[in-house]
Amino acid sequence: MRDIAAHIDITERAAQRIVADLIDADYLSRTREGRRNSYTVNTDLPVTLPARRDIALSSLLTTLLPTDSSAERRASMTSQTSG
Repeated sequence: MRDIAAHIDITERAAQRIVADLIDADYLSRTREGRRNSYTVNTDLPVTLPARRDIALSSLLTTLLPTDSSAERRASMTSQTSG
């Protein structure tokens, strides 16, 4: 959480609230692995945007990924789903 907060320049607590909201909305699922949490993105859910409705989360994530991301990373982002 600390790394995410630092990367996008918000407080760690704000990052925790955002992640909690995403979990509550079923966009993320959390799995406890020892002392750490592992998160899985549910890319099957639609995202409501002001200009367009029901855009697949996987399409949005692919668009947001940096263009210099490896093909392997892009493929993993678009194939991750939670059950």
